[in-house]
Amino acid sequence: MRFLCLATVLAATAVCGAATAAPSLWVQCDGLPKPESLAKQTAKAGLTILTGGFYGLTIEGGGEPAGGEEGVTACKQALVDPVLEPFWERRVSLLRSKALHEVEAGRPDVGLKDLEATRAAAAGHVDAVAFNRSLGVSTKLFEASLLAKQGRTAEAERLAVEAADARPWSARIQRLASAILAIDPAYSADEERVLTRLARLDPDGLATRAAAREWGDPTGAADDWAAEAQAMRRLEPNGEFVPETFEYTLGSAVRLPYPLAKAALAAAWAGRADQAKALLAELDGLKPWAPEVMPKNKFQAARATSTMKVSALMIERAAPYRKATQAWLLANEGKFQEAQDMIDGLPAEPATFELARATAKGLGRPEAPALAGRDDLIKSLREGRAERLVVLDYARSLPLLEETEPSRQRAGKPMSGLPGRDNKLKTGEISVRVEGYRGMAAAEEQALLRAAQVARTAGAKGFVLTERRDFEKFYVSAYSPRPTGNSPNPQMVETVTELVLLNPDPPPAYAERAGLAIDPEKVWAELSPFYVLPAEVK
Repeated sequence: MRFLCLATVLAATAVCGAATAAPSLWVQCDGLPKPESLAKQTAKAGLTILTGGFYGLTIEGGGEPAGGEEGVTACKQALVDPVLEPFWERRVSLLRSKALHEVEAGRPDVGLKDLEATRAAAAGHVDAVAFNRSLGVSTKLFEASLLAKQGRTAEAERLAVEAADARPWSARIQRLASAILAIDPAYSADEERVLTRLARLDPDGLATRAAAREWGDPTGAADDWAAEAQAMRRLEPNGEFVPETFEYTLGSAVRLPYPLAKAALAAAWAGRADQAKALLAELDGLKPWAPEVMPKNKFQAARATSTMKVSALMIERAAPYRKATQAWLLANEGKFQEAQDMIDGLPAEPATFELARATAKGLGRPEAPALAGRDDLIKSLREGRAERLVVLDYARSLPLLEETEPSRQRAGKPMSGLPGRDNKLKTGEISVRVEGYRGMAAAEEQALLRAAQVARTAGAKGFVLTERRDFEKFYVSAYSPRPTGNSPNPQMVETVTELVLLNPDPPPAYAERAGLAIDPEKVWAELSPFYVLPAEVK
């Protein structure tokens, strides 16, 4: 997945008028206005169905929340207002926002207590489907990130898995959850489930699963790295132009050497000598990329020069894995002393630690010294991965209110079919493009629904995703490069998904993704109730 930010320029116009009233303390807390009484809402039920007002969540009259201490003060006042009493979901929203403001103010411990209080607020509402998929998911991920920062990894993992299971068709949610599960390198069934979803929904997720499987499933890791190498072979050597950003992607000249080297090492570790030797031969045949003719355009020439340098660097960085592969091949042939002599200088990874163990055992020596650095590596990985978590990414993983097509229709904006558009590419792939205003997860799911609709119409039993590009769009003034408003969230999101249909298998060029096929009937059954009016769910 390539995740990019776009800026759309708006012409600025001077407007004279009355001064805007200061936002209410409710808006200052979580960005949403004060809820009306249930009596008032009942009188205009149609509107509350659209906006979620029965839960104390409505977008009309909202604005940008305050930050830090100001936000904390506003949330404290809102949380003791008697009008909040019947609105348990809004209480969760306020508590989550107070937690965010406490983090902004440098008090993550206090924020964690607020997030723990959200569970009490939501107690007894386990069947609240909309809450469980949206506010419930982001609250759990937020709490999980803070727990992980405190070293409470097991608790963080439990919440991350619950969040991922509640939104199984969102690659964004699976990726956030997987980063928490990766803190402890030990591979689990939960991590396998989450990472398999990620690999299915985002082709770039395959490498993530491959690396994680090295800690518990060497054979699976070998399969994944081989599949990742095949995916890189399909790329253009110097990348492709992305019209949305006027930039180029990284091509196979840069992206192939590493997964190819990892695939060779994993194959040797798994005892697949012939496969490992074939991959080594391919790796040895890689040469630094160079264009047939250097472009005359200065920009193109500079880009080609950069690719040449990075290509050479990536081939150089693959060398230690080549050496480790050769050592494993020797060990598998019983040449333990020769393998032992090659261990010094190898990268510290599961495959090389297991190589050290195998050679020590083969030579009749104690295994413990060979594994001396393994615990240090695991400790370093745990600390580094927890430190790299960006808490705000988890706090803002989903918007408070998500846009769905039934809501649009009830608002008097009928649509023709599902949102987005699709077209067939020259490569034979089908491209699906969906834009949205209220969160990437909803756009992802709507794109999957449209892909499922395409597959069902074609009579295909399944499809596989071959490419994803996600974009966040911010509007900026013509007189300033800064986004309009104070929100850190994008004003629009867009996802572009490319896929191939299974008839019954994927085309040979995409054979490595056959095990990651998506059932269009399953997608339609599970997602259409959220985005299609009941009369259209078939």
